[in-house]
Amino acid sequence: MKKISLLLFAFTMFMSASFAQSRKMTEWSEMNDFHKVFDQMYQYSKGDGRLCLLKENSMMIYSASKMLHESQIPANYAVKETRENLDYLLSKCAELDGQVSGRASNSKIKAILEEAKELVRKIEVDNNKSKK
Repeated sequence: MKKISLLLFAFTMFMSASFAQSRKMTEWSEMNDFHKVFDQMYQYSKGDGRLCLLKENSMMIYSASKMLHESQIPANYAVKETRENLDYLLSKCAELDGQVSGRASNSKIKAILEEAKELVRKIEVDNNKSKK
């Protein structure tokens, strides 16, 4: 089941990346894709404190962060700050996947998840600042 989910996710990411080149970069499709995956896992883990969905799909978060990291940052974002935050977000998502694979404690996993969420918020704040 995990492999099927991962393959489906990879296919979705590939298709969205393919079409991103053909349309104007008015929105950041890779960021939207990352949000879909990350927010679902984050909300589920926050809602009742269970990490089973996150533990089963941590590789999907890492894959989405990698696609986001490799994507072109839209011009309406503060490019330098966003690139730095994307670098750190990718490392946090890799760390999250590694900690899940290494069977780290739930508190350690939740701490890394919170750090990643804070980075996502920071990217959004940098975007809002650059529009002003």
